[in-house]
Order: sequence, then structure tokens, then C-alpha cells
Amino acid sequence: MKVMSFNIKNDTIFTIGKKRWPFRYAAINEIIKQEDPDIIGMQEVTDKMLADLDLNNYAYVGSSRNRFFDLANEKNIILYKKADFKVLNSKTIWLSSAPEKLGSRTFGSIYPRICTFLSLQDKNYQVYNIYNTHLDHLFGFVRHAQINHLLHFINRNNKIPIVVMGDFNTTIRSKYIQQLINELNLNNCYQFCDHLFSTHIGLFSNFNKNLLPIDYIFTSKDLTINKTIILDNKTNDNYASDHLPIICNIL
Repeated sequence: MKVMSFNIKNDTIFTIGKKRWPFRYAAINEIIKQEDPDIIGMQEVTDKMLADLDLNNYAYVGSSRNRFFDLANEKNIILYKKADFKVLNSKTIWLSSAPEKLGSRTFGSIYPRICTFLSLQDKNYQVYNIYNTHLDHLFGFVRHAQINHLLHFINRNNKIPIVVMGDFNTTIRSKYIQQLINELNLNNCYQFCDHLFSTHIGLFSNFNKNLLPIDYIFTSKDLTINKTIILDNKTNDNYASDHLPIICNIL
């Protein structure tokens, strides 16, 4: 099973020049076509962006995090090959003390932050529970609270393998990431990556590959990751997003 996590960069009035969505979506479509993942976790997706993505082989789940404020009205969608999987359950929760309340936030978080859940069954009747999230970009104490809400939400049924992915906005050195790994007993995708470098490019600064990744794919121990790639997606002197996609082969 091939799994990709990709923050595709919301298109806003603060984005300039060739970083705007019309200059990037063809490159994102090409990445999906070439890599042909079975499951994709995308962050910072809006309905307008979805309309430009070539997703004929895929279906998706995921709700917007805020009903009223367009600038913050992103989804963390989970795409899956519709010919290969059957959906058993899906849900979006808010990483707050009121997880069922649309638009609710952790104290200190500028935007609502969400986690999308999808339970899938493949053709061999194997079930996978998939989680896709995007944590706060500013404060460590907020990410800590959001990790705790995420841990509370994830139901670790030992008979059902899990995949947890997304943009966590912090590196593997963070004690909050270590908390997630340790409490759920997860594989970290970068244990299986030959060339480790930053997954965040940044739209207003030079790309420093010497930094550590902030995007992840984790799996439960009943799954095996045999390879992880950070995909350098620069084409025609332009990146498809301000994040690099990460791809795992999972057995």
C-alpha cells in the first residue's frame, strides 16, 4: 500500500506571484499521476482547489474546519482509490475540548484545527483506520494540547492497523511528537528514509534542506514501512507547494 501525505498550500490573498494556486495545481496533479498512491492525506484544501485536482481514480472524505470564514475554511481530506477500498466509517473532529462542535478551538489557536478519520477495508478484507491532521503553526503549548485531543480521539484497537499522518508543524525532536509515538507505539516513517531533510519550503524565505521534516506518516507496529521518500517537487523553477510530499510504502 502506497501512502502519501501532502500539504498543498491554501491559496490566499497573502500568496503572491507563481506561488498562487493557478500556477501550481498542474504540478500537484502530475505528482499524483506519477506516484499513483493508494491513499493520500492532504492538508490546507479548499473546495475551490478541489475543483482543479484530477482525482478521477479517487474518492475522498473530510469536512471544512470553519463554516463561515473563507480564509480559514480548509479541509484535511483523505483520498483513497475508490476501486480498491470500501469505506466503513468516516468522521471529522475538532482538536478542542468540544470535538464535535464545528469551528471549536484549543486555547491559543488562531484557527480551528481538525482531524479527519477514515476506516477502510481493502479487497482482502483487511481494515485500516486512517487519521489525517494539521496542528497549530505558532505555539508549542497549543500543539501539545492538540496532540492530547488527538490521542483521546484515536481508538487503538489492536486488531485494526492505524495510519496517522499530516502536517504537525514541529520536528521529531519535539516531546509532543515523541508523546504521540510512545503512547500509541507507532512506527515513525523517517526511520525508513535514506535522505532526511526539511519538508517545509516556506514561501517567503530560502529553502533550508538542513532542517528536519515537520510532515509525518506514522503507523502502528502491525504494519511495516519498508521505504519512505521525501519528494522534491520543484518543476520549472517553481514548487508545487510550500511543503514537500512524503510517500511511504506500507506492508
